[in-house]
Amino acid sequence: MSKNITMVLLLSIGVAIIASFFASGSPDGLEWVAENLGFLGSAGDTPGAMPDYLFPGVNGEGLATAAAGVIGVALTFGIFLLAAKLLKAKKA
Repeated sequence: MSKNITMVLLLSIGVAIIASFFASGSPDGLEWVAENLGFLGSAGDTPGAMPDYLFPGVNGEGLATAAAGVIGVALTFGIFLLAAKLLKAKKA
């Protein structure tokens, strides 16, 4: 991995950690609309790896949110890096 890509990854992880401590506890836009229109209760809970942006098993909401952010950044970065390598190999 090149030095620039490593720096972007580290910067992204740093932003995810810092920004997670400023995350709002209020509902997101879709949840807010569902609540206002009265169908929030009819939606079923879909199991997920990190429900409510909290990494399971981590004590403390701030740390659990930061861990979820770091995992999310790492997964997204990995997917895009893999896609770039596949596209580069296809082009060559």
